[in-house]
Amino acid sequence: MAKECCKNGCNNPQFGGGYCLWHQWCRTDKPKKSRLKNYSQKRQRSNRRYLSEARIFRQDNPICAIQSPECTSRTEEVHHVKGRIGDLLLDQRFWLPCCVACNRYMERFDEWARERGFKQLRNSV
Repeated sequence: MAKECCKNGCNNPQFGGGYCLWHQWCRTDKPKKSRLKNYSQKRQRSNRRYLSEARIFRQDNPICAIQSPECTSRTEEVHHVKGRIGDLLLDQRFWLPCCVACNRYMERFDEWARERGFKQLRNSV
């Protein structure tokens, strides 16, 4: 059951019956997407475990360890120094607490992060 749109022409049969861009995004009758749906069962189990462990890790480490020029200093994410592939997802030896701004800064300035040891090759010791 389509709901009437407050915008002129949205969901109106005269204009094709579709939703405007705003209501395509916010409508409530669209199916919910599962965050774990596109992964194998093994990876889904790892992701569930990771989400609970990462929440505890962030609570135990409230200050960002990266301290980039754009740092907000409050831990919001877990940075994976060697990536998240395979068993590295759950290996807390390579986790760093960081804020969103620092994580994005490291993605933009890869060399800066590698010089400071915030990014390492997966196969390095």
